[in-house]
Amino acid sequence: MRENRIQYIDNVRIFLISLVVLHHLAITYGAPGGWYYREGQAGAIATIVLSLFVATNQSFFMGLLFFISAYFTRDSLNSKGVKFFLTKRLIRLGIPLLFYFFVLSPIAIYLPILYNQTLNISFWEFYKSEKGFGFGPLWFIEVLLLFSLFYSLFRLFAQSFFKDAYPLREMPNTSKIVKFIFLIGLITFTLRIWLPVGWTLDPFNFQLAHYPQYISLLLLGILAHKNHWLDSFRPANSLRWLLFAQIMMFVFFPLIFYFGGAATGDIDKFMGGLHIQSFMYSLWEQFTGIALMIGILGLFKYKLNWQGTLGQLLSRSTYAVFIIHPPVLLLICLNLKTFEIPLFLKFIILAIPVLACCFILAYFIRKIPFVKNVV
Repeated sequence: MRENRIQYIDNVRIFLISLVVLHHLAITYGAPGGWYYREGQAGAIATIVLSLFVATNQSFFMGLLFFISAYFTRDSLNSKGVKFFLTKRLIRLGIPLLFYFFVLSPIAIYLPILYNQTLNISFWEFYKSEKGFGFGPLWFIEVLLLFSLFYSLFRLFAQSFFKDAYPLREMPNTSKIVKFIFLIGLITFTLRIWLPVGWTLDPFNFQLAHYPQYISLLLLGILAHKNHWLDSFRPANSLRWLLFAQIMMFVFFPLIFYFGGAATGDIDKFMGGLHIQSFMYSLWEQFTGIALMIGILGLFKYKLNWQGTLGQLLSRSTYAVFIIHPPVLLLICLNLKTFEIPLFLKFIILAIPVLACCFILAYFIRKIPFVKNVV
């Protein structure tokens, strides 16, 4: 039973990490969002399609990664103890953070400068300026490290309370899930009145506009493990949530953005502030995201609960792919920027090769002594 559970969860991880890479590739070729390099503006229809793609991703993929990470945190802490657990987390999370901050981030920021010749400066001069240091997409690992620390301290100083105060709870029914989604959407909208989408807390690169969902999913991951909620998934229920998500994506998303004025290019009101557009987008994001999370977990559990040799290799490489994908993606895109074809077509053509390069390189990186123990 445990092996089956791990197999479908590992397949979900492969899917989510692949979406992270494709998310950044989409931004490179015209989708809205922040990234190291943007090649240009796609056509109107392509921009709509890419916008739907990245908005849908944003609604669920990082939240689901947080949920999965937290789901296994409780078991790991129980088996290792606080001291050993934190030591392992510092190694597995802290070393990649430092490596990215001091090595991969300067490379990722310098590559567009080099290829576009925007500055006449060597890499070493750029490195010494300290303008390239940053955490980039590894803000996710920062959050996991902080979560591991706070959860460990809570368990350490509230052990007896933790054991006795929380009886087992059944998986929430649809009514409770809807109420939870609406609450997170309302909190998200309220936070975005002051901290809109795109605002980051430097130097950590935290986009706080998304954190109501992230924090709630971390806590839900702990509760789900304690109460065995993933064992309670039913195919029919998961399918209903997945179908609901499709309606949110392909019906409500176009309606909300069209009638909200996005067709004229005005999307600022969707990103935050005291606007009806921000309220509707905040609710859309949470209803779509949670529905996709439930649907995807159920789909993978009942249809993709197995792994062959390739699946096992891919699942072992997902963490390394997440860490190294920015410079890999940038090198490919920058070397192909002179090929003048529609940007959306570039995205379609490069999607599989970029993913293949990331996973292949990650596989060989994990062959390096000591590295395998970290990533």
